[in-house]
Amino acid sequence: MQCTRYCTADIGGDYTWFTGTSAATPFVADVAALLKSRSPGLSAAIIKNYIANSVTKIPALVNNCSTDGLLNAYGALSGGYSTVKLRSIQSVVVPTLGETPVKEIVSTGSPPQYTGTLTWLPNHSTFQSGVRYTATIILNAGNGYTFYGIGENFFNVQGASITNLSDTGIVTAVFPVVGTFGGGNGTWSTPYLVKNVDQLKNVKLFPDSFFELANDIIFECYPDNWTSIPEFWGTLDGKNYKISNIKILATEYGDHGLFGINYGDIKNLTIEGSMDIQVDGYVGMFAGKN
Repeated sequence: MQCTRYCTADIGGDYTWFTGTSAATPFVADVAALLKSRSPGLSAAIIKNYIANSVTKIPALVNNCSTDGLLNAYGALSGGYSTVKLRSIQSVVVPTLGETPVKEIVSTGSPPQYTGTLTWLPNHSTFQSGVRYTATIILNAGNGYTFYGIGENFFNVQGASITNLSDTGIVTAVFPVVGTFGGGNGTWSTPYLVKNVDQLKNVKLFPDSFFELANDIIFECYPDNWTSIPEFWGTLDGKNYKISNIKILATEYGDHGLFGINYGDIKNLTIEGSMDIQVDGYVGMFAGKN
């Protein structure tokens, strides 16, 4: 990026012509400071991309500087790009025992809205049982796209608790301990497998995911009464298996059942058990409200 004969004030108070990268540097630094003051969460790399991708192309500068253009403060701040709208980072799935961690991300669309890389902690060659994994995802905006304008915690990773700062493509995804379910990754094509009472209780961790029973679930030896999962938005396919001897306890006013409120899809499932209702509210074996 270059400066083309800017008129600047010299030490004596007069004006003089000043050219070259020594003149360009303070102007670029000013725009970087404006971007940082507006969006403190922006990293140096993202600020650099905003500035470099918004230059005004100048034929005389082609092959004479890395951007082929002239600094455009308005373009950097307002962006000549579309804000990324693809919330779901679809290349990332819940860690499954023995599987190899995904290291690269390509979003759908042409051109893709973003690409990216993942760094896993702990850094295992394959996922291990009993370990909770965290993925740091660094997204790079595709041609014609920007992360400026996205909100805090905008992105979604199936089966993970995520955080991201506004105006950035840096995402942290925390996954459940490997073994939280009997298999699967919570997607439509590979639902979480639920094999016992503890795994059934873990449905509350990801209430908008896909689940299947892998066998009958019997509460005979389980000491606790069942406390309703407050809301369910996903799909639970019982696969014609049965949940039996469940005792649903209601000690506070509200909605009580296997789920308090069901906004999702429950199918091919039989539930046998009892209910201990000690307060007013909406109750049902599958859901208090459906």
